[in-house]
Amino acid sequence: KLVVKIYPGLKDDLMAADIKIYPEAYASLVGFLTFLGFILGLVLGVPAYMLSVLGVLKTLHPAIAFWLPILSLTGIPLLFFIFSILYPKTKRL
Repeated sequence: KLVVKIYPGLKDDLMAADIKIYPEAYASLVGFLTFLGFILGLVLGVPAYMLSVLGVLKTLHPAIAFWLPILSLTGIPLLFFIFSILYPKTKRL
């Protein structure tokens, strides 16, 4: 429901893009993809951080090693959210 409240034109965009799905169902799909993005960020970010802290990845600068898990845990889900919200708009073009 939060996605439908944030993006009130979702129903119109889905109809214009000829995507036959209820807006609430599409909003659930957006939430699920965002959750998967968080899991992917967790799987990629934490091991990269641990490898750099342990000294295995010597090529990473310590400042980058600090920001890597934060960026992966927030950036990847945010990208998944934005792309899944914008998909109906790009499909109708």
